[in-house]
Amino acid sequence: MTTEARHVSVSGITVEVVRKDIKNLHLGVYPPNGRVRVAAPLVVSDEAVRQHLLERNHNERFMALMDEFLPSWRVCRQTLNSGVLGHEVWDY
Repeated sequence: MTTEARHVSVSGITVEVVRKDIKNLHLGVYPPNGRVRVAAPLVVSDEAVRQHLLERNHNERFMALMDEFLPSWRVCRQTLNSGVLGHEVWDY
């Protein structure tokens, strides 16, 4: 499995982001110091990871955050969905 690690800042908290050949985000908070680690798919941008940490669901708030911080996200979504594992139904 391919992995690539980096750190991003979300609301002043350092988050370790580990890129893996997976489909969904996986969040872990580890005691005793509350270290935060996210396993993210290789194709998800750092900005999308940040937005998902601020808003879990693909609701209006999430889309507004994506519009603000990654204006081209709709083009990225369309490109990804044109592939073999593309999502066919978007309810928003």
